[in-house]
Order: sequence, then C-alpha cells, then structure tokens
Amino acid sequence: MKYINLPKKLNQEFYQKCRIELVNLCQGNPDVVSIYEIGTVLYPGISDLDLMLCLKNKLNNDLNIEEQFSQELNYITSGHVLKINEENFRDMCIIDDRPDLKSKYLYGRKFQFSNFDDKTFEICRILDWLPVLVFTLLRSRNSSQVDVIKKLLIMSSVVISLDKVSKLTGNFQFCEFGKKVYNLRSTWFSNKNRIQDFDILFVESVVQVLKAIKFIDEYLIKNRYIFGDLGKVGTFLKIPRGPEFVFGDETEIEKGRIRLPKSFFFFLASQAVSSNGFISNHLKNSFDIELTDLDINDHIDDKLKKTIKKRIEYCNSLADFFRANNLKTGLFKYGWFI
Repeated sequence: MKYINLPKKLNQEFYQKCRIELVNLCQGNPDVVSIYEIGTVLYPGISDLDLMLCLKNKLNNDLNIEEQFSQELNYITSGHVLKINEENFRDMCIIDDRPDLKSKYLYGRKFQFSNFDDKTFEICRILDWLPVLVFTLLRSRNSSQVDVIKKLLIMSSVVISLDKVSKLTGNFQFCEFGKKVYNLRSTWFSNKNRIQDFDILFVESVVQVLKAIKFIDEYLIKNRYIFGDLGKVGTFLKIPRGPEFVFGDETEIEKGRIRLPKSFFFFLASQAVSSNGFISNHLKNSFDIELTDLDINDHIDDKLKKTIKKRIEYCNSLADFFRANNLKTGLFKYGWFI
C-alpha cells in the first residue's frame, strides 16, 4: 500500500500567513462581504484551514479567487473555500452549530449569527453527516493509495459527529474512540508507530459510524421522533457523483452499498417532499420510488418535520445562489448536485 500526502511539520505562523494571503486576495473585491474561519488549528501540520467567504447576493464579476491561491494556501485549504451569500450568511448555523464557527472573524463585515439550538436541529445535523461519513470512509478505504492527511481529516469529522450523538443522547460509548483519534493527531510527529495506529483507527472509524447510525435510529424511534413502518424494504437512493443508500432494518455495508435504517429514509425523503427547490427535487428524483404516495411526513414528529423543512429550504436557497452566479465549488451542503 502506498501512503501519500503525509503530514508536514508546520507552525501556526504558516497558517496565519495563509489567512493573510486570502484576506489580501479579497481586499478590494466588491463581491466579498466577509471572511470567516471554521474550526481551530489545534495540530499544525495535521489540521487544515477551513475558510468561508460571505459574498454579495448577486456577483458583479466571475469569482476566480481560488485560481490565484499560492501553493501554500492551495495545500492547506485543499484548493477551495466555502461560499455563502450575504442573505443566508447569518443563518449558517442551521447546518453546523460548532461554537468555534462564531468567533473566527478575519475580514470585512462582522455578523451576529442566529442560533438554532433546538434538539431537532442537532438531530438533523447528525442524520445529515453520519451517512456521508460512511460513504467518504468507504471511498477513501477503497482507493489504491492512502492519502494520510485526507484520512486524518475524515477521522476528525467522525469524532465530531460521534460527539454530537453522545451529547444528544447522553450515551458516551463513543468517547474512548475519540480520545484515541485525538491522541493520534496530537502525537503524530513523535509517535514511531503512527502509521500502524493510523491504519487501525481508520478501520475502526467505519465500525464506530455504523454503530452510531444504528444507535441514533433506535433513539429516534424510542423517543417517537420517527414512527411507522418503512413499507418497501430495499428502497434505495442514488445520488449522482455521490453516495448510494439502501434502506431496511439493518445497518451494514452490502455489496458496496450502504444500508441505512428507517429513520434515515424518512429524514432524506422528507427533505425531498417538503419543498420544491433545486436540491429537494434532485433528492426526489434520486429515489427509486414515488415518494408522494407514501405520506412521508405522517411518520415524523411535528417539530422535527418543521426543522427538516426549514433546513432544506435553506439548502435550496444556497443552491439557487450558486446556480445564479455560476459557482461550482464550495457549496456548504449537497455540493454533489451543483
């Protein structure tokens, strides 16, 4: 097995230089309203740099900022930044509510972010990310080369999602795995067994996410957030350039496809039928059955149903902004469809 893109020893000054570079690239650009940073650089050389641009609702010019990135900025950002329009920017915590998101102002107009603290928003964030993480883990696992940095970042995202499951449910069975991942990241450059530990924990990541999917499904059904029978076992969702999910009673990897339990079917199907926007319609067309015949929302708690609708309408609005301004990369959610 060939290991590529191994971590390099970097310092905080390297990251600060990259932040300053992006600010300098954007200064004077009338389409850029603000720049924010998502997350925290805890482990230089392991951590990436997640940067987000707040843009005018209607761009005056083609946005080609990423084409101007230096080799250093391109490396540490994986060649792209997230983009949200001014109208939707203050509500971006509807998708991701990490506290560190709100404090990393870098340039331009400062925003007061809206809070979406109800438990149903956290449920949606978990149902959003867990299946995507399984898909990403499997795609990375099946690659002929091992991209070490990429896999370390995926494992970090796994720990964040598992932590959300623990805090939501009060069950902390996933904490020990999180400690192992954080220890691997924090001791990478001094750990002589790092590659061996890395390989073991990556395999364990898949196991932990599948376990979390089953656990959150049981939690939602037990607490009546989702209720009723799936009906047609074997129903599947195939997203172009994205994952393919089969729905049933078990959580497993089946012939290269990911089998998800019924709560995930209702969540994804509800997004498809709760709005007529660009993303919703693509989701609807990605199922193998006619969803309007199934009374999807009759099986979902009223408050959760309203939250799902609010979130998918937000995603539809972001997609409309991207399409109207011919943007191709950096969509906060459901970038497969752009």
